[in-house]
Amino acid sequence: MKEADEMKRAQGKETISGIEFQEARELLGEDLIGPEEIEKTWGVRPEDVPEIPFSREELERAKEMGQMLVLRVEKTEDGKPMSMEAMIDIIQKRWDKEGKGKLLYTDNEYKNWKERTGADFSQKSPRTGWAFVSKELLPQSTSKNYAQQTEVMVAYLKDNVFKDMEIPEEYEEAFQEWEQVKQTDKNIQELLRNPDNPKYDWQQAAKELAELKITQLTRQSIQETIYDLALYYD
Repeated sequence: MKEADEMKRAQGKETISGIEFQEARELLGEDLIGPEEIEKTWGVRPEDVPEIPFSREELERAKEMGQMLVLRVEKTEDGKPMSMEAMIDIIQKRWDKEGKGKLLYTDNEYKNWKERTGADFSQKSPRTGWAFVSKELLPQSTSKNYAQQTEVMVAYLKDNVFKDMEIPEEYEEAFQEWEQVKQTDKNIQELLRNPDNPKYDWQQAAKELAELKITQLTRQSIQETIYDLALYYD
């Protein structure tokens, strides 16, 4: 599981706490992946680049934690969704020539990916906006189920990301919701208390976890994960 993929969408003018693009570039260096990098990798130059909605303090904390600041776009140069299929079409032939490997490993022309993701393979794209993304796995998050990972994520955000800082309102609400769910939801309780042999409705549990505010704020979709990794390794 990636460290907090703290998504904040920038719409309209820069927020009061925001930072200018050039200042962010000077602070983060190669760990700021913006319009130039997007054009190089995906062949699309964003016409309207959203303002960076993070303060200098937030960027400095992200730098300390080894995170990147990534600009995501949802459309290709010809206006189609920046889907998994589109990303493969854009990048794979060049990567083959450059010896960079496969964007998605498959031995059956991506049939397994298409079956797993359904219509999303060709239709779903990353959410537009700036996002902090970690280059490393979240400590202590491996070999854990979805609910346990969520618990680790909340603790990490409180103890590291927002340490000695005012917690943004949307995250405070997400933390409160998570604590409430742990007290009332039997599926989540089973996953947390009896992870080796839980007795739960896994489909309902997955749906409930996916709809949590903390999940919406921090977890990358598979499209966003592939998009971010391609930009990082290209």
